[in-house]
Amino acid sequence: MGHVFLSYSRKDNEIMQKVRDKLRDDGLPIWTDEKLEPGTRSWKESIENALESADCLVVILSPESKKSPWVREEMNYAEAQDVRIFPIMAAGDEKSSVPFGYITAQWIDIRSESEIQRGMRLLSSTIKNYLGIEQRESTKSAPPPAPVENVPAIDVSALPSDAAKAVQLLQNPQSKWWRRTDAATRLGQIGDQRVIPILEAFLDSPDLDLRYACQKALRQLRGGKPPQDGRSSQPVASSGHSQPAAKSAASQPAATPAKRVQTVKIVITGPFSAGKTEFIKAISEIDVVSTERSISTPAEKEEKEATTVAMDFGRITVDEELVLYLFGTPGQRRFDFMWEILAEGMLGFIVLVDSAKPETFREAKSILETFRAYAPTPYVVAANKQDHPDAWATEDLRIALRIAPDIKLLPCVARDPRSVRNVLLELLYTVLEEMEG
Repeated sequence: MGHVFLSYSRKDNEIMQKVRDKLRDDGLPIWTDEKLEPGTRSWKESIENALESADCLVVILSPESKKSPWVREEMNYAEAQDVRIFPIMAAGDEKSSVPFGYITAQWIDIRSESEIQRGMRLLSSTIKNYLGIEQRESTKSAPPPAPVENVPAIDVSALPSDAAKAVQLLQNPQSKWWRRTDAATRLGQIGDQRVIPILEAFLDSPDLDLRYACQKALRQLRGGKPPQDGRSSQPVASSGHSQPAAKSAASQPAATPAKRVQTVKIVITGPFSAGKTEFIKAISEIDVVSTERSISTPAEKEEKEATTVAMDFGRITVDEELVLYLFGTPGQRRFDFMWEILAEGMLGFIVLVDSAKPETFREAKSILETFRAYAPTPYVVAANKQDHPDAWATEDLRIALRIAPDIKLLPCVARDPRSVRNVLLELLYTVLEEMEG
């Protein structure tokens, strides 16, 4: 493991020390330039070497850091080295503290004493998830993770740095499933033939997404040829939905570049009983992973027998280049500690509103504003139960929820796959419009 590079303005030294100490207390190795003399040749060389060997960079955003040419240089060099950047807002606001190019980035707020503890916990957890590190156990005598079986040995030091990191992440059994899937996808994009045995070792993985990512990576590395051991290179069908067939090598020109698989996280949120679980079940190509539990509160039990207590999870393969992962949030406020966790890394979100229950509109508006604060990502509002006789028209809902005219407010029936599909497509169009704008 490398280290976390801490980028900051010297005028923010006090907050830097708090961030440094908190991350170190959580077991993360931190590199700072505080013991070096600024502006010297050795200082510049040390920063360059530290960035090249860093696993990620944490930048402390403030009006002072925005003015600092050295902070900007560190961020630029980190980007050039493909080092992931995690911004944290320590002072000021978006206008005074966020540099050009990062206004739409997700940053963690630590501007007040009431926010710094929560923000630092979130930062530490996010970095560890990114690096594939589990949270520290309460005891130091915890046994080491079990090794991955049947994985051939490979000299990682002989690989390019980005390929070496991806291999290490793929082989780490404690890595989160989506990190390992991304690592397999990345290996296919890099195109180094030496990683083929590693990818082949995961073709029997019980994880469908990891297996699919390894199959596609192998097709890229072999120029469209199927795996040599005879396994099918087509994605595995599940829940009765057919998957797009892989093109044969003969049908592709040899010079055609390998397609990049994009995995996108979409969050479905909204008040209790708004229809989030139904929304995901209506379109998911896999059996929805649900965390519903029986309801014991009489008032709530009148509406439904069970409620989501952690999240619902589904998946949609749009085509060979795009896979959507759908995460449904719990709607009850007593589970709102999950909201911020589920919001991490989302490309966009959908707020689902029961348009036949005006008593839930205030809560829907509150949830919308909460998620906008978590991440400034594109979103749409879906008016569920438009087939209900008491449903409010979308024009009236817009007024009641005080939704701006430029925000898409769409009619929806959560049980209808076509209706759900239209809402998801509108969100994707909104994301594309924002990217192109």
